[in-house]
Amino acid sequence: NKIPDTQMTIVGIIKNYHTSSAKSKIGPQIIYYNKDQLANVLIRFKAGDQEKVVAYTESVWDELRITEPLSYLVVENAFDNAFKREEALISIFDGLTVMLITVAGLGLFALAVFESQIREKELCIRKVLGANALSLLKNLNLRFVLLIALAMVISIPITQYLIGGWLDAFPYRIESTATYFIIASAFVLILAVVMLSIQGVGSVRKNPAEVLRNE
Repeated sequence: NKIPDTQMTIVGIIKNYHTSSAKSKIGPQIIYYNKDQLANVLIRFKAGDQEKVVAYTESVWDELRITEPLSYLVVENAFDNAFKREEALISIFDGLTVMLITVAGLGLFALAVFESQIREKELCIRKVLGANALSLLKNLNLRFVLLIALAMVISIPITQYLIGGWLDAFPYRIESTATYFIIASAFVLILAVVMLSIQGVGSVRKNPAEVLRNE
């Protein structure tokens, strides 16, 4: 609607808010009252009173004998719909992340079991020669840690590129900084070391005499 060419008094200023998708910039907006150009009416009501409010509004609308049909929407639902796609994507990413971490963790644990079994005699010989438990665990886990670090070096730039491309669609966004990747990488490395160490402790504690008995 065209703003009337009359002097108006500013009664309040509100913070910026989205009236459409989060991928759109917040434009200038003026909320004013003009009885000759009444197009929309905002009604605030308590949660749970929507049906009563709609019924009452329809009755008033009928009493006014307005020829146009009553059209209404719930502002909260409109805002929710604007962010529904992004929320769905976040839920999908969260589920995939949990699933991938679980699968990767199980695979890593299985590899650790296999590695400790095929290197069981080697570890026992090192133990007989004076190696302590810490050095044995380090020797057992070092290769896996290096492989995980290599995987991170390859995956982090790709992830940075994909996330950056997704965030570029939003005019108001957080910056994808290296801090997030450092924290995530540290978490994965710590988790991997803990899992490998739990499995490795069992192999390191074995009695060399029992393992090497048949040699």
